[in-house]
Amino acid sequence: MKNLLAALLMAFFAGDAFGLEIEMPTEARQGGIFKIVIKDPQGAVGSYKVNFLKKDFTAFPQDATTHIAVIPVDVWTLPGKHSIGIYHYYGDSELHRGNIEIKKFKFPEQKTIINQPAPSVKENSRRALERKKLDSIYTQDSFLRYFDDGVTFKMPVADHISAPSPFGIVRWYKYPKQKPVKTHHYGIDYPAVIGTAVLAAESGEVRFVEDLLYEGKTIILDHGYGLFSIYAHLSKVLVKEGDVVTKGSNIALSGNTGRVRGKHGGANLHFGINIKGVWVDPKLFLGGGK
Repeated sequence: MKNLLAALLMAFFAGDAFGLEIEMPTEARQGGIFKIVIKDPQGAVGSYKVNFLKKDFTAFPQDATTHIAVIPVDVWTLPGKHSIGIYHYYGDSELHRGNIEIKKFKFPEQKTIINQPAPSVKENSRRALERKKLDSIYTQDSFLRYFDDGVTFKMPVADHISAPSPFGIVRWYKYPKQKPVKTHHYGIDYPAVIGTAVLAAESGEVRFVEDLLYEGKTIILDHGYGLFSIYAHLSKVLVKEGDVVTKGSNIALSGNTGRVRGKHGGANLHFGINIKGVWVDPKLFLGGGK
């Protein structure tokens, strides 16, 4: 994401009532991210949060006078103008208010309807418990930062055998006696031979290791400030919860566990990025796309 700031059209606001200088884009797209830079020339001690679409996102300190917030845009966010508020982390006094235009993004679409069997009561119960556990993780917010100022990640798999399935692709699923349901794919799938090394895209703490119903063997890394990376369908996990791993270290082997489809027995690495419960396009962290 080295060139992300250059890729986003930035608007600059200076000299507000609180002496802050705010840099923020005028627009962003569905499934994307944008940065807000908060500068306090006085170097006042404190931290900041940004409220967008009823969620708070904590800004991380770049230096003594600058904080940066990485804000996610959900794929389902309605296009149009949306309000943004900036606050002190431990207060409700508004320091700045601005707006951003969210642009509709044309995600690729898989036209074929995918017929699915009705899940059993046991499967529904298991999935509900898994979602509750995952939601509790993705909403956590730690002040220990593992990522660099540019929030630039490393490719999670060095060798994949065909083109990856992109983030956000639209798929239609049909269950018995129900109308087709539109979904988005919340990650990138890298087709990889079973046993291919899976690498930590960034340093972080292993927050979660478990075998999930749909995702199979899964690892979640916590990179701090509400930023998580997810690795799924693994054949073997090489770390445990609580471990601190370094960027590029081998954390698992790719596989086809959980619910998988496609060539090569469905073997692939599903790689996702989540910010405070919102899925965003991982390629924006890997130095590609807008």
